Order: sequence, then C-alpha cells, then structure tokens
Amino acid sequence: MTKKILTSLALASMVLFMNSCKKDDDDTPDQPANYTVVHAATGAPSVELYLDDVKASASAIAFGTNSPYASIAPKQYSVKLAAVNTINPVAETSINMGAGRSYSIFAYDTLLAGKVKVFTVEDDLSAPPAGKAKVRFVHLSPNTTANKIAVDLAANNTVLFPNRTYADAATDVSKAAFITVDAGTY
Repeated sequence: MTKKILTSLALASMVLFMNSCKKDDDDTPDQPANYTVVHAATGAPSVELYLDDVKASASAIAFGTNSPYASIAPKQYSVKLAAVNTINPVAETSINMGAGRSYSIFAYDTLLAGKVKVFTVEDDLSAPPAGKAKVRFVHLSPNTTANKIAVDLAANNTVLFPNRTYADAATDVSKAAFITVDAGTY
C-alpha cells in the first residue's frame, strides 16, 4: 500500500514538474503598428483611408493636413485613399506594418493623371536627446520651378535639407528621414 502511495506521489510530482517546464506560450499580443496619412495631393478631394477595404480614418483628411497617428494590428495591408463618401480610390498601395513600428503614408501629386500617387516611409519616433528636436522636410509641391530646394532652419545659415527635388522621397526614403536639430524657435 505504501509503495502504491509513493508511486502515485512520484507520478503526480513528475506531472507537475513536466508541466512547469513546458515552454510558456506567450499570450502577450504583438505591439500595434502606428500610421498617419499626409495629404499633399494638390487638387485632390478630402480623402478617407481604407485598410483591407475597411474604413480606417476617423474623419476626412483634407489637402495640406495629416491624420493623427492611429494604431492597428501589425500585418500586410492594402491601402486605399478614397474621396469622402465614396469607395472609388484616388490612390492605392500596400504596406507591411511591423509590430511596434510607425509609418507615414504620403499622398501627393495632382489628379492630372487620374490618380494620386502614394508612398510610405517608416518613421523614427524615438525621443530626441535633451535640448534637441526632430524635424523632416518632404518636398511634395508639384508646381515649383525645376530648381532644387534647400531648407535653412538654422540661424547660422546651415542648410539642413540640401538639394531637394519634387517627390525625391518617393524613390529615396532617406529623403523623408527625421533629422535632429537644436530645440528652439527658428
């Protein structure tokens, strides 16, 4: 009888031990992805954002404005920008949104070709060092002269964004990167 009880206790202990050694299934959900839409498409109507054909914008996004950052489950999405109260896209693309990452979706160009162009960039939203600020310049003004644009924000005439041409960030996403500058009023 004692042998039976000891065997049962040993078996129960092994079961408990084996269960405690099981690899923990991580039920922690992935961090969400974050996105904003920047409407820089001259002459295009106010738009609404659709991700996988589901309306994702809380309100219309007018030319010259951007949506606040919003969170969504990380995955590949089809992206459509449609005129308000329609389902006909003026721009389409796809984006793979990674967990814990942030993205800007830029709508640009004019409706002359029948569609607005769109590109996306991953944003570095990490905090700048103390006494610093982060800025970026994306040249999306289609009616500027053929001259290259440079932006001088610094009081010492240092050009921070040299030789920017129209929509150069659409083909070179480094042109849409934030840079760090001294905090202050320029």
